[in-house]
Amino acid sequence: LGNFIEPTQVNYWELYKIGRYCDAVDDDGIFQGVPAADGGYEPRYAFNGVIGDKTNIFDMLKTIVSSFRGNLFYSNSEINFTNDRLKPIMSLFNNSNVKDGIFSYTNDRRDLQYNVIEVSFLDRNDLYKEKIEYVEDPDDIKNRGILRTSAQTFGVTSRAHAKRIGQHIIYSTINEDQNIQFVAGLDTLLCRPGDLIAVNDELRSFKKHVGRVLNVDLGANSIYTNISLQSSDFSSSGVTGEITVLIPTGKVSTSEFYDLSQSPSKLNIGELYKNDIPMSVTLK
Repeated sequence: LGNFIEPTQVNYWELYKIGRYCDAVDDDGIFQGVPAADGGYEPRYAFNGVIGDKTNIFDMLKTIVSSFRGNLFYSNSEINFTNDRLKPIMSLFNNSNVKDGIFSYTNDRRDLQYNVIEVSFLDRNDLYKEKIEYVEDPDDIKNRGILRTSAQTFGVTSRAHAKRIGQHIIYSTINEDQNIQFVAGLDTLLCRPGDLIAVNDELRSFKKHVGRVLNVDLGANSIYTNISLQSSDFSSSGVTGEITVLIPTGKVSTSEFYDLSQSPSKLNIGELYKNDIPMSVTLK
C-alpha cells in the first residue's frame, strides 16, 4: 500500500475495493488468474527474485518492472511508473496542430521483427533451475522464415509467465514496427511516457476530417470549424457517422495551462497532471 500499516489500521473493505482495479481479478476484486503451465491459475505477473550484489538502483528497478511490461521514467525529482496496457487516448495530433503539418515515419529493420524467441527463467517447480521457454509465431515463420532472438529475465519463476513475455515481445516487434516523429506545441506537455496518443495524418490517409473549432454559436446550436464535411465523408469503411470535439486539458480554456508553462519557476508537474484527462463530446 506504499507505506507500512499496522494490522489494526487496515480497512479490509477499502482493500477489497482496491482489488477491483488489480490485475487477474474480476469486477468484484475476486482473484481469477490466468492459465499456468501446470493447468492451474496464477497472477498474470509476479516477481520472485533476490538482489545479492550492489547495483544501480535505477537500473534494477527497470529490470524489475520489465517483468510486467512496465517502464519507468524520471520526472520532477520523482520516479514514475507506466505499463503497456489498454488506456484512454490522452491527446490527439493532426496536421493542424503540429509544426508545418508534417509527420515523419520510420520502420524498424525487418530482421529485428522476431518470430522466434527463447526466454530464460528460473523454474520454481524444479529447484529454481534455469530453463528456456521457446515461443514462436508459426504463421509469420511461414511467410518470412525464422528470425530468432533471446531474452533474459529477472524474478520470473513461472514457465507460463516466461511464455507471456515471449509472446508480447514477438507481437510488439512484428505489429508495432513503425516510429513517428513530429514537433507540436504546448499540448505535448500533457503527455507522459507510456501515454496513448492518436495521430490522424491527412497526407497519409488522403482524407481531411480533422480540424479545429473556430467558433461556437449557442443560439443557433452550431459549431464552426476550419473544414467542411459532406454526408459522403461518413461510411462504414471510413469515418464513422460521428463528430467528436476534444478539449485536451479537460478545461474550456487553456489559459491556466499556458500560464504554468510560461513560468518554469512556478511549473508544478503535479498540477498539470490533475488536468490531463481529456474532455470530449461526441455528436451524431
